[in-house]
Amino acid sequence: MPRRVITILEGESLVNDATGLIAYKYAVGAVMLGSFVLWQAGLQFLWVAIAGIGVGLIIGQIFLWVHKITPNNPTTDTTLTFIAPYVSYLLAEEFHLSGVLAVVTSGLFLAWHSSEVFSQQTRLQAYGTWNTVLFILNGIIFILIGLQLPVILRNINDIPFSTLLLYGAIVSATVIVVRIIWVFPGTYLPRISKKIRTAEPKPDLRLVSVVAWSGMRGIVSLAAALALPLMINDTTPFPNRNMIIFLTFCVIFSTLVVQGLTLPGLIKMLRIKTDGKEEEEEHEARIRITSAVIEHIEENYALLSDELLNQIKTKYEIRIQRLRRDVDNQRLNEDQYKELLEIRQALLNKERAFIIEMRNKGSLNLEILRRLENELDLEETRLILEREAK
Repeated sequence: MPRRVITILEGESLVNDATGLIAYKYAVGAVMLGSFVLWQAGLQFLWVAIAGIGVGLIIGQIFLWVHKITPNNPTTDTTLTFIAPYVSYLLAEEFHLSGVLAVVTSGLFLAWHSSEVFSQQTRLQAYGTWNTVLFILNGIIFILIGLQLPVILRNINDIPFSTLLLYGAIVSATVIVVRIIWVFPGTYLPRISKKIRTAEPKPDLRLVSVVAWSGMRGIVSLAAALALPLMINDTTPFPNRNMIIFLTFCVIFSTLVVQGLTLPGLIKMLRIKTDGKEEEEEHEARIRITSAVIEHIEENYALLSDELLNQIKTKYEIRIQRLRRDVDNQRLNEDQYKELLEIRQALLNKERAFIIEMRNKGSLNLEILRRLENELDLEETRLILEREAK
């Protein structure tokens, strides 16, 4: 898929879930209080969302400062990445603001600055740790679905199961159809503005169709349903709570199975392929970074011995020329080898600086940045192991 479509869907999953949970909060409050005033809720919605984002930025800045002043330790840095979202959420909720938007904001802020404050060991460890934790959490959530469903069905046994399935099908179809109806005008109506038409090419109808069909629901929907209060007061149960949870299960099942399993077929049927822009951007980034490092070598290390200079430049010359040939591994004495390792470390740092500079200028997206960083992290790890072995 073109990278733009993937970015839209990933960004939507963050922002839509967050704003949806704010609306959900007011809906639950309306049921609990028995009243709802639209204009008041609208103003409170804006305040809760904007202030929640503000809290996220403040917490992100605080944790960025903490990362900078604490020792560069992968374990403590990884631990802080777990603490930060909880602090953001709890602080925002303490002031009745959007904890979810605070978490999203602080996460995006710290992710943007992670290249500057995390060592290569921290990045490798944190990514591995988070991938494992997220996999476990996803598994636990869907296990909870299975455990909750029999209990829910027993509590709504006054309605025939066939009727429940019909309700589930109607709600699921509504969720899918309403998204499709919304996405197409939401994509093309803003193009009434001449400024938007000039700045952005006309969206491909096939890509818009894929976005419209990519409305899968999952963990956030289930968490919202399970978070409904059991009672409105001491004597009155929350109305239709079990039914809401069952319908949520139906929506999750329908969208994940029907839309999820048919999405690859839709992409093939529409003959959608990657536009190659990401590969071109990555190739251009590698060329520019390598060229800049070679220039840096020629400007700053020209007085080195030929043996050292050849060792240093060979890697970058091979990379930029895409030639497959063996590196001339000449034997170096201990002092030369130590100097070689120090220079290689300095050049790795220079590569990182060029990557961050390109990112800050907007000429390098975060996906490619992470890929390039991962390669540098692995290379730096090898360099550390060589130094320790020597």
